Amino acid sequence: MKIASNIGHLIQVKNNETGMRGFLFLYITGDETAASYKQVVKGVRTLRLPAGIRQITSIQADPVADFSRIEQEHPETSGCIIHTLP
Repeated sequence: MKIASNIGHLIQVKNNETGMRGFLFLYITGDETAASYKQVVKGVRTLRLPAGIRQITSIQADPVADFSRIEQEHPETSGCIIHTLP
């Protein structure tokens, strides 16, 4: 991750039956246009899953202003691996 970029979105995928969660931090590199980044986040938020998966899975995208404060602002990530992607 670029040191200059701590801003992005925390993507959370949750199995509603088991409660297990996976996390992905989609960070802004500064190389992409604002419009393209917004389209990616919109795509995550409006993702249409097949009916069977939709019943047991939820996906959300939350804005993050400072990744260094992720555990304070999103305590559900405490102790979890957060994968990062530009």
